[in-house]
Amino acid sequence: MWDLQSLLSQIGEVRRVGWRWEVRVPPEKISDSVSKLLKAAGMMASGPQDLHFATIVGIDKPDAGEIELVYHFMFHKNKEYVLIRTSVKRDNPEVASITSVIPGAEMNENEVYDLLGVRFIGHPNLRKPFMTPENFRSDEFPLRKDWRR
Repeated sequence: MWDLQSLLSQIGEVRRVGWRWEVRVPPEKISDSVSKLLKAAGMMASGPQDLHFATIVGIDKPDAGEIELVYHFMFHKNKEYVLIRTSVKRDNPEVASITSVIPGAEMNENEVYDLLGVRFIGHPNLRKPFMTPENFRSDEFPLRKDWRR
């Protein structure tokens, strides 16, 4: 029997929210948590090819002094959607890169860095690909709620 809840509870604090599973982990555990999810996918009958990493969403929460990061995954065969959530301090937004586990996350991390200023430690080529130097200074992050021009 496929018991996703038991597998997710080994990663972090898990809860079912409507049509998706959410797992909350501390920022220092994000890379390890993603690795565990991939390993758990390999233990399932559907196999690791069934697990799809979709994106990383960053949410600026200035009142809480943090930026929340939400990593989106989909198990296609079982139609299960998993969000891994973590938060970093807004004044020093750093978290480990997951590119060593999921190389395809490189552009997603660049996008979050570009728009919110979250530095992904261990990223092979962290840069600002969208907000060009001609239009934005290197310290401007337009998705932060306090950003003004």
